[in-house]
Amino acid sequence: QKRREDVGLTKSRLVNMFSMEITPGIDSGEITMDSADVLAEIQESLGLTEEEGEEVVAGLITERANGILADIVGCMLRGMDAVAVESMEKLVQYAAFVDGDLGLNVEESNANKAFNLFESKDWTGVDTKVVEKQKSLLKTAFGMSA
Repeated sequence: QKRREDVGLTKSRLVNMFSMEITPGIDSGEITMDSADVLAEIQESLGLTEEEGEEVVAGLITERANGILADIVGCMLRGMDAVAVESMEKLVQYAAFVDGDLGLNVEESNANKAFNLFESKDWTGVDTKVVEKQKSLLKTAFGMSA
């Protein structure tokens, strides 16, 4: 176990390293709520406490979710529906960490349009339970009634 003093890195630098290490994993769906051990491993390797790790994850989720939402709305405005759906798939990965409660502010018209796109995407080969869970998470994230 490396101690922070030995490494000579500032707390904010360690937090950034933690964020950079986990972001791609969350985006791709490799890191989920069930990956607590992976998160703990990365966090420990950087000498962060569990609280610090959780704080980083919470902040990262909020920050990324807002960025992804902006992408979704922007893509829909430009008629890039397929890209918007890809972004919604990412958003669902983040939503899964917080039961959909991402604290996003979504205009109702955008929420409805986006959700309809997501709902009508190709779900071939996806387990029905997974489909329902993802739709439910997206609805919650968009502040739509379930």
